[in-house]
Amino acid sequence: PMSSSPIRDGGVAWSGTRIVSVGPRAEILGLRPNLVSDTPGALIVPGLINSHAHLELTSVASRRRISSRRFTQWILDIVRLKKRMTDSDVRRAVAEGERRLFQTGVTAVADIASLQKSLYVRRHLRSVVFREVLGLQKPLDLPRTTQPLSPHAPFSISDENFHRIRDWWRRHRNAPLMMHVAESPEENRYFTTGAGAFFDLYRSLRIPPRSHPGKRVLAYLDALHLLRPGMLVVHGNDVTSSEADHLAAAGVPVAVCPGSLSYFRFSPRGVGRLLSAGVRLVLGTDSAASNFELNMFREVRLAQKVWSIPVESALAMATLTPGAIFWKGHAGCLARGSFADMLVIRQVSEPLPPAGPLADLFCGKAEQRILLRILNGRPTPISDFN
Repeated sequence: PMSSSPIRDGGVAWSGTRIVSVGPRAEILGLRPNLVSDTPGALIVPGLINSHAHLELTSVASRRRISSRRFTQWILDIVRLKKRMTDSDVRRAVAEGERRLFQTGVTAVADIASLQKSLYVRRHLRSVVFREVLGLQKPLDLPRTTQPLSPHAPFSISDENFHRIRDWWRRHRNAPLMMHVAESPEENRYFTTGAGAFFDLYRSLRIPPRSHPGKRVLAYLDALHLLRPGMLVVHGNDVTSSEADHLAAAGVPVAVCPGSLSYFRFSPRGVGRLLSAGVRLVLGTDSAASNFELNMFREVRLAQKVWSIPVESALAMATLTPGAIFWKGHAGCLARGSFADMLVIRQVSEPLPPAGPLADLFCGKAEQRILLRILNGRPTPISDFN
């Protein structure tokens, strides 16, 4: 259940879209439910949550096979790619991204929409869609209402626009924010010195270089009072130990993307510092432009391997923790009142190993053993996403 200890020979009952009971199989059958599945030798787990995705890039990025692993060149490629995307490209990309996530066990996603069409595409997965804004030259057009907002990154937003974002967030204090921060060491280098790969990027885009404040990125954001609960930092690959301690004290969680980190060959030490400081971490896939698989079970396995995270803690980063951040604890766990989003996965061994069901779950590739996907209280075939 993630929110409580594993239940051997257990079951889940729900009514409509919400769970009404979790407990021993006999207790669940005593409720005289309409039986959806009674599967010996299987595990029932919450559907996975992808805490950071760019689904609008899925199909186009896959077809064009962006291959640059030099971060600033990759950004330039993405900018050019987006300029060529049509509304039909966006619809296909989001649909393909959702299908690939659902096939590998994801039932909920926090998605970034940088293109207008992405905000209005019909979604099948449980979704929080963040409107992405960026601007180095023109004033930002910010929402008039409280809604999820994603200021893209410090390097893509001017000082003046950051002041506008700060003032907007003061008026809309309950709006969740998500921002790419310290993804690359080059970002901190530019912010402190004004030199390096980002200076070359601005020149390639034929725009005036952003002002450099002479301080590291997190110090810059902190001076704007943007590091507070409600902000979700994304990546955080290049943070110092003191910066990690500050994020933990400020109650700011971080979404890390192990597959994307591996793609760019960034150092894992920054995320290791976040772990040591006790920062709440959640997992995401990023986009198909830096992570072709879009497989959250793979992200969990990578997190375990790269940072030696215990299985239960790594799985919580893809279930319980993001469920609390995005859905007030009603997603990412199997508990009374939670959303009826779950997976039934065939066990590898019978009986279960002494180490428990999670050891079995991460023996091999669990995403290839999914027997049943239940989304919003409905057994849902993958064909629904075609």
